[in-house]
Amino acid sequence: MSFHGRHEFLGTLMEGIAAFTCDGRFLSANRPAQFQFGLSLAALRAHTLSSLLGVSSAELIDRSRSSRA
Repeated sequence: MSFHGRHEFLGTLMEGIAAFTCDGRFLSANRPAQFQFGLSLAALRAHTLSSLLGVSSAELIDRSRSSRA
């Protein structure tokens, strides 16, 4: 997933990128993502999508689908 707190930074080198498994386990993140989460890569490895964003992977996919419609 890609994200930034400021919309104008999406698609730039400051965009955060984080990878999760289908069941929401954290895999990796680039440095901007680590900065935005305020956690090191080692600390992020203890998290899930739900613990970081308060939403399950299924909910995130549903929201993504509904926003495209």
